[in-house]
Amino acid sequence: MFEKFDDTAAEAFINCIKRNKKIIQRIKSPAKLRRLRSLGNIVLERISENFHDKGILIALSDEAMEKEFFEKLKNN
Repeated sequence: MFEKFDDTAAEAFINCIKRNKKIIQRIKSPAKLRRLRSLGNIVLERISENFHDKGILIALSDEAMEKEFFEKLKNN
């Protein structure tokens, strides 16, 4: 399913993460965050070069940017 993602689907994916309190709560667990990170990597490969929310996908995909990812969730 994620193999067919485009910018519209990627935007829905990001909005779901940002707005769903249950997801936000669950990704505080390292195992759940790793699963989401795997999906985020697939989505990141499928978006266009000019995708407006690319930064949050980059932060999600990079373990070293975990703090920035959670900050981006809070700011949106």
